[in-house]
Amino acid sequence: MKLPPPLVALGLLFPSASVAQVAPGFAQVPTTCIPGFDRELEGGDFLSLHATFANVARIHRWAADGSFVENVAEISVEGGVDSGHSWVISPDESRGVAALWNWVAGEEGWFFSIDLESGEYQELGTFTREFRVVFETASTLLVVTDRLQQGDTDGETYLVRYDLDSGESTLLGIVRAGALAMGPAGELYFSTEHWIGAPDGSVGIGRFTAEQLRGEELLLDRDAEVVLRGLDFVSHIHFEPVAKALLFVETDFDRADFQSRIRRVELDDPVSGQTVFTERKTFNTLRIEPSLGESAGFFHPFQPTGAASLRVRSSNSVEDQCFLLSTRRPELTADGPGVGGIGEFELAVTGGPPDGFAVLAAVPLATWTPDEVPFLVGGLPLVHTGMDLSLARVVAPAVALDEAGAASFGPFFNHAGVVDALVFQALLLGTDGDILGSTTALSF
Repeated sequence: MKLPPPLVALGLLFPSASVAQVAPGFAQVPTTCIPGFDRELEGGDFLSLHATFANVARIHRWAADGSFVENVAEISVEGGVDSGHSWVISPDESRGVAALWNWVAGEEGWFFSIDLESGEYQELGTFTREFRVVFETASTLLVVTDRLQQGDTDGETYLVRYDLDSGESTLLGIVRAGALAMGPAGELYFSTEHWIGAPDGSVGIGRFTAEQLRGEELLLDRDAEVVLRGLDFVSHIHFEPVAKALLFVETDFDRADFQSRIRRVELDDPVSGQTVFTERKTFNTLRIEPSLGESAGFFHPFQPTGAASLRVRSSNSVEDQCFLLSTRRPELTADGPGVGGIGEFELAVTGGPPDGFAVLAAVPLATWTPDEVPFLVGGLPLVHTGMDLSLARVVAPAVALDEAGAASFGPFFNHAGVVDALVFQALLLGTDGDILGSTTALSF
């Protein structure tokens, strides 16, 4: 996450030693760090906000490989800017909103709307410390700010809608809102108690419905539905629409045990949340990059490798590290002389659910479809297979996976030395017997 300037200074005290922990069913894949605040575009390019110790901030375009493409816009600020505070892009990628800060002067920040086609920009307002922004639609913003107009700093934080077409702003509420994210029905998710000194477990995630946001009543904290409680400091929130899950960064700033966690919680079952990634750093960006057809964006453990990824930039006082946190599929492998001729062979599962179960099935190779399709389990595309399920046969009883998610089937014996006859694949179950996914397929 990009911390407000006072926390950037505090960041110099964070422990530099870092041991990353990736949850089963996911993989950490290094990727290129784009200078500045980066946001990925539909085609794979990036737009980044870059502020230096001068009176100009620049919007740069970068190719996916990290090579510079062009300067999209330059924003001049009288008095100088030395850091970017926020940078978001509209859903249709036509506009951007940049919030800039002069940390040395320590007086105020500014936020601007930028036309990403022409490079023209317009100042929308100022803030002192508190500022968060999210696009509600392609032409409207929801902003949390501590200033309604120049010179107004009464200690409150306001929820305001800005219409970029008309230039009008509308006060929606007085709320203590931190990280922001829009849901698919136009609802707003936000973290509560957005301050670094908040006691552990005192933070929650609240929700205003689209009806509330469009209503006439001034919204207050008590009007929000609290969908999650008992959290530490929450900095980034992302809504994953397939499973109706919230992905968010939770940080414990305890000096002796500082760590940040990326967590995934399905709103239909909030008590079964999962910590996906843990590291003793702060996380600057968090967003899903889907890449797998019908189940694109389904960021769930044990799904096909690369089905969906989170792009993350982690930071400590020394360096930034950029990586994709991607779904990782368990593998099915074979070993033994019977794989290619007469003799014994075994099949092995690796990377499955720890202490879960696996069920081995097979179909004739001639009936296998290489382009796997997702099958819904409880309404979610959890199982991907190319098997004709009416022809699939269970080859062996369910086996228990060990704490590393591994197990073996067999030994089996290939009496005829047959090759290229069958396709094997294992169904994966959790400790409670719930279906979680499938392994890669194997034919011989």
